[in-house]
Amino acid sequence: MNSEKPNILFITMDQLRYDALGVTSGGRVKTPNIDRLASEGVLCEKFFVHSPMCQPSRASIITGRYPRVTGVRWNWYNLRDDPNLARMLDASGYHTMAIGKMHFTPIEDNHGFKDRVYVEGKMFSDYDEYRTMLGSKGLDGRYFEHVKRWNNVDNFGAEVFPLGDENYVDSFIGARGVEMIESCGDDPFFAWFSFCNPHMPFDPPDSVADMYDPDDMEIPPDFYRSQTMRWPEYRTSSGQQDFSLLTEEKLARIKAYYYATISLVDREIGRLLDTLERKGVLDETVIFFFADHGEMLGNRGVLWKGRMLYDHITHVPLIVRYPREYGGGQIVSDMLQAVDLVPTVLDFCGVDGHIGLQGQSFRRLLAKEQVPWRDWAFAESLNMKMLRTHDWKLIHYGSKPYGELYNLAEDPLELDNLYEDPGWREKRFELTRRLADVLIETEDQLPGPATGTAYEGLSGHHPAQEYGGRDPDTYAYGSRRSPR
Repeated sequence: MNSEKPNILFITMDQLRYDALGVTSGGRVKTPNIDRLASEGVLCEKFFVHSPMCQPSRASIITGRYPRVTGVRWNWYNLRDDPNLARMLDASGYHTMAIGKMHFTPIEDNHGFKDRVYVEGKMFSDYDEYRTMLGSKGLDGRYFEHVKRWNNVDNFGAEVFPLGDENYVDSFIGARGVEMIESCGDDPFFAWFSFCNPHMPFDPPDSVADMYDPDDMEIPPDFYRSQTMRWPEYRTSSGQQDFSLLTEEKLARIKAYYYATISLVDREIGRLLDTLERKGVLDETVIFFFADHGEMLGNRGVLWKGRMLYDHITHVPLIVRYPREYGGGQIVSDMLQAVDLVPTVLDFCGVDGHIGLQGQSFRRLLAKEQVPWRDWAFAESLNMKMLRTHDWKLIHYGSKPYGELYNLAEDPLELDNLYEDPGWREKRFELTRRLADVLIETEDQLPGPATGTAYEGLSGHHPAQEYGGRDPDTYAYGSRRSPR
């Protein structure tokens, strides 16, 4: 293999909190293989994504551009045919392949990947090879009966997967990922292995369901702080429930199962690492482990994600392993963002970027070099915009009289809102001005349309026509039968 063109491997999990790994939880969660990546690589402890929702976040990951620029501002918006990481590396001689939950629409497009195994999550679409596998065994009907209960308030989706470990979605992704690695030739590869857990429903199979005792689960100190969100932006979040029915007992079971699904994915990651090692390419591969967004998991008395821009959602783990350049067990504390991933990968691969990239390469930061670097991270959720520095966070609500301001150094759980506090008025104005500067500086520089094309679905119409104007997420995720 050309030493100037290392392999690139993205390993991602869906809805993974920063504090839900062994290395970030003080050993509370059992993830020995992911912890191995950190002990042999670099843990980036301040890495932020740009949206609380899957598709906008993933669009930024693969394009290196913010949601307001990609046009993918919410789920079910099409990803345009703009340059993206897979296309750029394919044009540079890389073998590009992906398996698992890419969560780009149109679903059936390959979006630059030459080899693709389509798995669109636990609550999948018709265009899904995992579903095809279950159907070949006559199990798809039982699976649908299981997943459609994901938002049942009796358990909020916390129940054991009924079809066995061998039929579990992330076992399927891990097995197919091993096959992909084993079939690789001599060309450098870019692979994205995207696991579906720990996204709801919280449904570990029997093999791991008892790994964690609900009685050992800690209830967040802010569990009773705000079970009913104050503002309509939160009350109308996708799939929102009456979380006043979420009890401590239910949450303890949910957390135990959430951690169990993470441990199962860790097992599959171990198999991928073993396969790379057997092929003799583990140390020739730059491995990036991260998540698309986090999970509330009982903080503020709620679950899931919705439109919230708290750190439980936007702050996720990032680990980079590449022993040819970095020693193990290091920590980087600079403010990194998802848009920085594409420039960093291109830097490793010796590939030029394009004018539309909005991030920076952090390759030299990983080597502990002194590099001029931003001290903020940006995220957005439709009309809501977030600016976060090391010690402060502002959440701005477009055209609304309210907002949120938190002193993170003293209030890491973001509970004491200082937005209306006259003593912090100047800090609020300062961060508002800085947010305005970020919005101006991050305007699109690529020629073409300013926004993306709204998702029209496989049937040729926008889902809202059938869903009465509501976000289609809850339907696609199995709470009602998807339209045919």
